[in-house]
Amino acid sequence: MTEQATARGLPTLRAGDHLCCFYESDEEHEMLLAPFLKHGLLAGDRVIYAYDQFSPETIVGYLQRAGLEAGPYLESGQLILLPSHEVYLAGGAFDPEAVIAMLEEAIQQARSDGYHCARLSGEVSWARDEPRDLARLVGYEELVTDRLRGQPYLALCLYDWRIFDPDLLLDVLRAHPGLFIGG
Repeated sequence: MTEQATARGLPTLRAGDHLCCFYESDEEHEMLLAPFLKHGLLAGDRVIYAYDQFSPETIVGYLQRAGLEAGPYLESGQLILLPSHEVYLAGGAFDPEAVIAMLEEAIQQARSDGYHCARLSGEVSWARDEPRDLARLVGYEELVTDRLRGQPYLALCLYDWRIFDPDLLLDVLRAHPGLFIGG
């Protein structure tokens, strides 16, 4: 990971930004995610990450390689790592409205807990095997942009473009106001 990635984009993000990230290797995933998480933690944001392909230990390793010890942030509740199925598939199925409500609640809880902003990030690999979920994924991304506009949050949606159809990725791209690709 390079500091160049941090210097070029992530610190200039503002509350309300909703970005899409396409990556095609574990190294690119780290290069995109680690600065986003680290910058949020150092800025005093609540940081929530929904993991799927990458374990919590992997994410903690990213932060460690970026020069930040994750333990104190996990212990204080500033950093929260959740399995993606608890976020996106709570109740047993993907319900975009329910996920948006959960995000709105997480943003409000972060504010109540004294955090300026909530940084929300998640892997969407969980959707690759369910065509019905894939069809609703783009609508969900549009809802995030529309419904959370003006709220104190930053969202970074991570797509492994090795596992998704290019037509879906094009639609996902259109649903996001911002994009990072690879490194």
